Amino acid sequence: MTKIVIFEKWAVERTKWSSLIAIGDGLKAKEVKFDYYLPNCFHPERGEAPEVDIIFTWGFNYFNIQEYYKGKAKVVLVDRGFLRRDLDYRYIVRSNRLPLNCSPDRYERLGIVQAKSPGPKSSHVLICTQNHHAEWYQNADAVIRANAKSDRKVKIRKYDSEIPFEKDLKGAHALVSYNSTCLYQAISQGIPVFCDPSCLASEVAETDLTKIETPRIVDSTQFLNNLAYSQWTLDEMRRGDFVDVLLPEAKIMAAAKAKPGSGNTLTQAINEQIASVTTVKA
Repeated sequence: MTKIVIFEKWAVERTKWSSLIAIGDGLKAKEVKFDYYLPNCFHPERGEAPEVDIIFTWGFNYFNIQEYYKGKAKVVLVDRGFLRRDLDYRYIVRSNRLPLNCSPDRYERLGIVQAKSPGPKSSHVLICTQNHHAEWYQNADAVIRANAKSDRKVKIRKYDSEIPFEKDLKGAHALVSYNSTCLYQAISQGIPVFCDPSCLASEVAETDLTKIETPRIVDSTQFLNNLAYSQWTLDEMRRGDFVDVLLPEAKIMAAAKAKPGSGNTLTQAINEQIASVTTVKA
C-alpha cells in the first residue's frame, strides 16, 4: 500500500495551512488514505523521518526533505501559484516535474494573452532576485554584464520590490532568475528567460548565461498548458481535482477503505501532537 503523508512545520501563515488543509480535504474526497506529520515526529534535517512513498509539503521544507529521501519518496511541493496569483492559485508539483500533454482548457481560462516574441524594441535584461541563492545571483550579474552588448541595460529587481512587476518587465530583452515564479509570468508574455537547470522553466529557458544576447526562443504553448494543470484554486483542491493528475496511484488506493481514525483533519492532528508534547514535558 502506498503511504502518503502531508508535512508542515509550525507556521502562522494562513496561506500555508489553508493550502495543506485543502490538500487533505481533496485526498479524503477521493478516498485516498493519508496521514499528517508535524515537526515533533518528523526531522529530515536531522536524519529522522518515517518511510513514506509520497509526501506533500510547503515551500522551503522541500529542500531538506528531498535531500533526506534522495529519490526514495516522491516529494510534492505546494506553494503560491505560477500564474494569475490574483485568483489565489496554489501550485502542486510532484518530483519537480510537470504533467505532460495537458489540454489547453485550464490555461485558456486564465485569460492571459501570450505574445509570440519579445518585440523589436526590447532593451534591458531584468534580473529578479529571491531571498536565497545569493551566490548564484552574484555570478549571474557578473556573467551577464561581461557578455551583454555595451549598451544593454541590466536592471536588478529585488524580491521585496514594491514596483509593479509588469512595469519592470515591460520591454525586457530577457528575464533572469534562479527559479522564481516570475519566470513563468515572463514566459506567458513571450519574453525569453534564463534560469538554473534545476528549475521547471528550464524546459523552455536558456541556462547558459553567456548566451544573454542570443536567448532561446521556443514555442511555449504546451509548456504553459502543462503548467496550468499544476496549479489549482482552494476549491479545486478541496474537491480533489488535482488527485487524478498527480496521483495515478489513487485509483488503486481508493479501493482500500481507510482504517478508523486515519485521515484526520489537520486541526485534530495538531491537537493530538500538542497533547503528546505536553504529556512528555509534564
